[in-house]
Amino acid sequence: MCVLVGTRFPQTAAAGLEDALPGRTLVCLNPEPAYPPSALALPLGGGLRQGLRAVTARLEASPPRPGPPFPPHEGLRYLPHERSDGERIALREIVETIARALPEDANVVSDAGNTGCGVMHFLPAPRHGRYLLALGMGGMGFSFGAGIGAALANGRRTVVLAGDGSFFMHGMEVHTAVEHRLPITFVLFNNNAHAACLSREEFLYGGGRPYNVFRPSDLGQGVAAMFPGLRAATVRRLDELRDFLAATADSAGPAVVSVEVRHDEMPPYLPFVPFATAPADGPGKPAAPAPASIRSAERTEGVTPR
Repeated sequence: MCVLVGTRFPQTAAAGLEDALPGRTLVCLNPEPAYPPSALALPLGGGLRQGLRAVTARLEASPPRPGPPFPPHEGLRYLPHERSDGERIALREIVETIARALPEDANVVSDAGNTGCGVMHFLPAPRHGRYLLALGMGGMGFSFGAGIGAALANGRRTVVLAGDGSFFMHGMEVHTAVEHRLPITFVLFNNNAHAACLSREEFLYGGGRPYNVFRPSDLGQGVAAMFPGLRAATVRRLDELRDFLAATADSAGPAVVSVEVRHDEMPPYLPFVPFATAPADGPGKPAAPAPASIRSAERTEGVTPR
């Protein structure tokens, strides 16, 4: 059974799962039916809140039925991603460091690009918070306005995660957070590049284009100079990031931290799996085959630096 909550399962969400849907029961809690035609759809109309409460009440009233144990889960091993190695801090561990510092009721807003890939896979949603991802029509830079709107709406600590390319598009909305003293922590992943575009062109078009690599910039120090009194810094190590997040966790106003990362890091993006190798299998040796349910040629726990 596949349960959809508040979505019709468009192609961008269902990609890679089409082969597993035929013959399955697809329960769609949404005013409109789901898109996939192959599933046995059971649309539940009405408002989402009312539908969830009604279904939950029915489930809680039903006696539990024993069933077979869940099979071991592959987790995220099939996705390409790196691990930190000395001064080379990795996207996954940056995101996991942020996740450990999140309040349970935080608003989390993630932008597009490599940042969005890392946050989507490696940052669990806060238990009592809100979680917004740049999927569908959420383009680069949307996270700054969305994060400000979320903080204004409920007053909770809001964490905006965006790349330097997104910051250059709409990042000066930080000014609004400064003027209204909003409790927002802006985390900027600065690799001085449009790294998602760079990787895509390298792997799929026979070489990266130089216009996707920028001149170096120090976003943390730049923002600090622009807005005196704003807590802002540039960090290059995980312990520096932990210290900054701890020092600003209870501040009333905004804070900005720029994390220096590499533009040549392999992002956790499924179409890039065939280009990754797993160090556990030896440098340069293809990784072990992925589970049949995963549309990929290889599986990696980490990958060797390119």
